[in-house]
Amino acid sequence: MSKMKHIIIGTAGHVDHGKSTLIRALTGINPDRLKEEQQRGLTIDIGFAYFDLPSNRRAGIVDVPGHEKFVKNMLAGAVGFDIVILVIAADEGIMPQTKEHLNILSLLNVKNGIIALTKVDMVEDEWVELVIEDVSEQLEGTFLENAPIIPVAALKNKGLDELVIQLDELTKDVQTRTQEIPFRLPIDRSFPIKGFGTVVTGTLMEGVINVGEVAQLQPSGKATKVRNIQVHGEKSETSYAGQRVALNVADVTVDDCQRGEVLVPPKLLKPSMMLDVSFKLLKDAKRPLKHWDRVRLHIGTSEVLARVALIGIEELWPGDEALVQLRLEEKVAVLRDDYYVLRSYSPAETIGGGKILDPNPSKKRRFSQGVLEQMQLHAEGSDEEILISELLHTKKAVIREDEIIAESALRNAKKTLETLMQSGDIIEFDANQKYFIAEERLEKVRDKIYNFIKEYHEKWPLRSGVVLAEVNSRFLSNLPARVFQEVLKEILDYGQLDIDNNHLKITDHKIEFKGKYEVIYDRIKEIYNEEKFSPPEVDLISDKLEASHEDCQEVIEAMTRLGELEKIGENYYLLKKFHREAEEVLVEYLAKNALIDLGEFRNLLDTSRKYALPLLEYFDYKGITKRKADNTRYLAK
Repeated sequence: MSKMKHIIIGTAGHVDHGKSTLIRALTGINPDRLKEEQQRGLTIDIGFAYFDLPSNRRAGIVDVPGHEKFVKNMLAGAVGFDIVILVIAADEGIMPQTKEHLNILSLLNVKNGIIALTKVDMVEDEWVELVIEDVSEQLEGTFLENAPIIPVAALKNKGLDELVIQLDELTKDVQTRTQEIPFRLPIDRSFPIKGFGTVVTGTLMEGVINVGEVAQLQPSGKATKVRNIQVHGEKSETSYAGQRVALNVADVTVDDCQRGEVLVPPKLLKPSMMLDVSFKLLKDAKRPLKHWDRVRLHIGTSEVLARVALIGIEELWPGDEALVQLRLEEKVAVLRDDYYVLRSYSPAETIGGGKILDPNPSKKRRFSQGVLEQMQLHAEGSDEEILISELLHTKKAVIREDEIIAESALRNAKKTLETLMQSGDIIEFDANQKYFIAEERLEKVRDKIYNFIKEYHEKWPLRSGVVLAEVNSRFLSNLPARVFQEVLKEILDYGQLDIDNNHLKITDHKIEFKGKYEVIYDRIKEIYNEEKFSPPEVDLISDKLEASHEDCQEVIEAMTRLGELEKIGENYYLLKKFHREAEEVLVEYLAKNALIDLGEFRNLLDTSRKYALPLLEYFDYKGITKRKADNTRYLAK
């Protein structure tokens, strides 16, 4: 892991206040890469540069457009800013786009910045002092209220040294981005290079990417692999969180890698059409936000149209905050605690933003009891509380590790799982892949299974219990066999349940003939004794006893399970003693005679062909006899 701090500095400010000129003066790199931008002197899309600070920290610089028409491009570029240079021209002061950019940066949780007062060579010194005073007043209450204001004249190299010193000082307070979690790269640009294929660029938000890394584009789900890495124009084997990076990726086209896609490890993110979020409507919003307003959601580098479902209220007034659900028109793939911005649909103006609480929520009923409490848990709960909540409410009780990581959308999901295992709140089953269940959920599943089997025994007292496959299907979503066996072991450890010949039963359950079943049992036993090798079929027995076919069948099958009857064929059962007698007669005959045919066997048992044939076939199946082509049998052993 790289211990070095990687810094991203971004620009912000009104159009024509000198952002690109300032970057060019600081770095020697022209961030305006498009021909149209260079011809018109107007930044349209995001530009990139870099330079080394006096502390030897290398800073990537993202230059964003200042024109109101290109705010969506500014939003895509603002992803991952550690420090912002708010550029204000001395001859104009704070302008509408200055304010909007400042609002956007605040909503995206940018906390560090500096003000570059540009074009000071075009105004009198007294005017500069007045502008500085005005800017200071207007920045009160914002994250830049105590930020240094540095007068500069980029083309005359005035104030640049002081700006660089102040920037370097600010980098000391920038928190190092975490590299211990899976990588995430929101793509802001893609293009082809002849002989190499597709290249994507972006700011690596988290984690580490290595050459050869298997990855996935989300929300499209397309698989890819990292062939080559460049950081600030230099080839590298690895890129770290906080760096501007260009990746040569395999098996995907430029069209697959449009702005808005995110490059992540396979199965890390689960694309969603709904988001539960905290939301603040800006104080200077022009009107209240109403339920079902159509808005533009900006998150990562993507822009998606959405509807706002206000929870528990009909409208939200400027300056107020609420928990809301966004219903999207296209899928996005995000993590909990990601910051986002909302702009009105038309005209497109920044109205507010906040944090993602649940990237994979269920559809919320706006005025249902408990909905706000559930959302509040995601707003204020710890990672452990949220993960437990997910494990208690997922559709499947036992869930694969990659599924719960994607479902919970927590940055530290793996670490949180380990913490919960150590505390005993969740149980892990390791069968090639890891599976998890919350201890509380296991208790509930076990209680459901117990109650189901108890009712089953009451309904079918003569049956052993419920087939294990049905238990798996009904309560555990058809888990793989090895995982099911491990879960079953945990369930049996509670006591009260046992396995009997591939059936799950209550421990003290015994097959006993009581009430109507006792009467039917006694009469069936009499009939089978009387009829010996030629017992009647179940329908005839039920007619004779004036009992239901179902009740008679239940008793016969219970007698079979208890070993009192032997099932010979469809609707053909023999008392165990007659089955043994038939076998003894057959073996004794074949010990003296080489072969036996159907007629001889029928005569030996004093029965009919109808019963003798299935009995012979049964002995063939059991391996006692073997049949020849002429349908005679001989002793197999």
